[in-house]
Amino acid sequence: MTEFEQAARQFEAMSEKERETLADNIAESLLFTDELVREAVLGHFGNASPELEKFLRKRFTF
Repeated sequence: MTEFEQAARQFEAMSEKERETLADNIAESLLFTDELVREAVLGHFGNASPELEKFLRKRFTF
């Protein structure tokens, strides 16, 4: 098992509302971080779930 598989399975088990709430909470905590740090973090979330990364990136598109 890779280090991202457990996180991916947990995310996939969530309801759509839970996924959106998680993405909102993560995005809020990343809002004022440096862009390079934010990109690195988004990449890690993308390794666990491309869908989660998509949810997060949508929140940073203005």
